[in-house]
Amino acid sequence: MKSIVAATNFSDASTNAVNYAADMAAFLDANLCIVYINPLPIMYNDVPLPGDAFASKVTDAAGELKELKKSISSRTNNRCVIHTQLLEGTVEYQLEQYCKKVKPFAVVMGSEISSAIERTLFGAKTITAMKHLHWPLVIVPKDAQFSPAKKIGFACDFRNVRDTIPVKEIIELVTTFKAELHIIHASPESGSSFNAETVSQAEHIRDLFAEINPKYHFIQTLNIEEPVLDFAEKNKFDLLIIVPKKHDLFTQLFAHSHSKRMAMQAHLPIIAVH
Repeated sequence: MKSIVAATNFSDASTNAVNYAADMAAFLDANLCIVYINPLPIMYNDVPLPGDAFASKVTDAAGELKELKKSISSRTNNRCVIHTQLLEGTVEYQLEQYCKKVKPFAVVMGSEISSAIERTLFGAKTITAMKHLHWPLVIVPKDAQFSPAKKIGFACDFRNVRDTIPVKEIIELVTTFKAELHIIHASPESGSSFNAETVSQAEHIRDLFAEINPKYHFIQTLNIEEPVLDFAEKNKFDLLIIVPKKHDLFTQLFAHSHSKRMAMQAHLPIIAVH
């Protein structure tokens, strides 16, 4: 049976992401694993956080997990099995280790980083997880609600596609939801000026995804990230896939503060697939 992992820090944005993950789990007949990772105490001038204060924080978190599980059970009408897990340490490390045990279909996290404390404790961790987590990671906008994906976009740079595109994972995602796959390529080139390498990579992509017959969209633009997100939103895609790799669309999305803010607060869920 598939499992969906939802990471929470009990903020409104992460709770919305848990709700999204719960609805996805119910739709896919999957287990839902809600994970809270409690940071280890930070020492200031070699003075540790008092032990009773740390213990109280852990106890409070356990209580919130219990209440969240109760709320999700009611929300899904008990249509999925819910597990909760309280871990201690860094978000990126503990989440990776937990996923190695669970081997989830996807991990779900919230995207809102509106406050300074969320940026410090959770928002930045979402970006780190997107770069390094070895399982598909769905980044959920703060107001997004789950609906079965019918149109899934894939932003592709048409570079070294046979070695860098996780074809099996993308096809599994698309077929699981019985969705259409739309492959989007944005570059300064136009149809009449594509170089030989771009044409060759396009042929490789056609071969790799032939079994699901995707639709292709070419956007001529100097700025890559905004036109892709705009296109996905205007065409009402339910998910947008990005493959993290160096010097590509993903890097551009997170290289500058404006682009980072735009992507983290996009209106549709973004899924990073390694």
